[in-house]
Amino acid sequence: ISYKPKGIFLSNGPGDPYATGKYAVPIIQQIIDSEIPVFGICLGHQLISLALGAKTKKMHQGHRGANHPVKNLITQKVEITCQNHGFEVLRDSIPKGITETHISLLDNTNEGMKHDKLPIFSVQYHPESSPGPHDSRYLFEMFLELIKKNNKLDIVLGRNFLLPERQFSFGLNQSFNLGELIGESPSSDRENFKISD
Repeated sequence: ISYKPKGIFLSNGPGDPYATGKYAVPIIQQIIDSEIPVFGICLGHQLISLALGAKTKKMHQGHRGANHPVKNLITQKVEITCQNHGFEVLRDSIPKGITETHISLLDNTNEGMKHDKLPIFSVQYHPESSPGPHDSRYLFEMFLELIKKNNKLDIVLGRNFLLPERQFSFGLNQSFNLGELIGESPSSDRENFKISD
């Protein structure tokens, strides 16, 4: 937090979220208290859930591979997703003030949530790893919009632009300057990078 990040991304990773949470949950709770925008994926989703008071458990059979249908409960659309996890967030343990946003259409388990007041959301599946369609790319747009709203950054969506730092693109012509997002000072001698599909 001393780096004053504009947003924090909690990525995927292996392992039991409860065991990992012994170390990570107190830090995530500090991040939540700071009201910095947070986007969690897979293990990041589980750790955010624990930090907010939900519970996790080991699944009898995990979700592995591509083509897992997930329903967005806000839009009622179905996304075809890629998954790789053996633990789940227990739906009935999600506390008040947190909205469940996604569920698995295979076994009705939790696949996403968002905080009702803070700029925090997460999904259990892997929107960065598309099995063919790009149904979940909008989540990255949402995260950038939260950062923009929370920090009043001049982030341009819908076209590529060059700034003196690292530039990234998540496809669909969405680019942003990573250096600005993580609070680095601009430097004209650094290269711009573009990651596309």
